Amino acid sequence: MAENVPDQEGAASGPRTSAAATFVRAPQQERSRRTLKRILAAGLYLLEHQGPDALTVTEITRRAHTSVGSFYARFQGKDDLLRYLGERSLTEALEVWDQLNTGLQVEGELRASVTEVVQRLGWLYLEAAGRSLVLLDGIEDPFPTRRRRLEDRIASDLRELGVASEVRSNLATRVLAGTLQDSALRDLRDIPGDEEGSPYPEASVLLPELVELLVGYLGGEVCATAAPTVHEPKQPLEPVSERQVAVVRELPKRDIETEALIEAALASEPAPSASPAPRKPAKA
Repeated sequence: MAENVPDQEGAASGPRTSAAATFVRAPQQERSRRTLKRILAAGLYLLEHQGPDALTVTEITRRAHTSVGSFYARFQGKDDLLRYLGERSLTEALEVWDQLNTGLQVEGELRASVTEVVQRLGWLYLEAAGRSLVLLDGIEDPFPTRRRRLEDRIASDLRELGVASEVRSNLATRVLAGTLQDSALRDLRDIPGDEEGSPYPEASVLLPELVELLVGYLGGEVCATAAPTVHEPKQPLEPVSERQVAVVRELPKRDIETEALIEAALASEPAPSASPAPRKPAKA
């Protein structure tokens, strides 16, 4: 089933077929698309700020300024909404990764190659579409999970680029993605950072440390016979150069949709005067 997926400015993109379309009745009219967008924004807002337990049909429709009947005209229930949001987030994360991967250069010195990869994945998980995917991790997420599917794609692309062998590219991807996902989740849930003893500091510190970790691990594959050593760095890590992240910074920053998006949509559409009869009672 093809759906018109709204973009960040509220306009609908062209038809796009995705797994997410299975869980929603695709809107045909612009007004209906705006209503769907408000429902999605309300769902993400509740997940981000109050957690899964707060996500009820009643609260979603209240925050989206629409009726319970409008919700059930699009989804069979809350579970379908969650699966739709998850699959939609995965599709968007894969599209962003494909854009990042297009300009990725990994030829030459190992550290430069690893830095390119870490910076792009850091942007994906901490600033871009990966944030909403992290928020929905494990929620209505049967095997193979969305997280696993994204990591498998990243690991496959890194193998094709020649960053590492199959075994090491798989392990490096799991470690890197897992760390970035946990860091993003702490940021989304406003969990105290490094000053409270969190193992995940700010991105400006975290990303260079991940570079050092992976350079040591992947470098061991090249120099497997070298004697392992443990030592303190002689000087602080140099910040990543502007040239190395130029491709990433050309892409627009993507934020989780919040209440501001709902209010913007309401400005162009009057609230419904009456609530149509729901197809089924709202889930508590």
